Amino acid sequence: MTDFHFHDLRHTCATRMVQAGVDLYKVQRLLGHKSPIMTQRYAHHYPESLRDGIEVLDVGRGVSTNLAQLRVVPQAESASC
Repeated sequence: MTDFHFHDLRHTCATRMVQAGVDLYKVQRLLGHKSPIMTQRYAHHYPESLRDGIEVLDVGRGVSTNLAQLRVVPQAESASC
């Protein structure tokens, strides 16, 4: 390995945790960062790791979000008190 620094392991650790779904706040606390901005600098994403963010949109594809298509069925009023 060339141009390797021990500090690079912190970047690898942060990146792997974030890609595994660990909350950014937890990564921040584990690495001892005072600012979430610093944690974001450490946690790198590769393009393939972002795919699940888009795949979430496919889950609800069959569900309409058009409010005009909703049918509201009025409930019968109750005679009891």
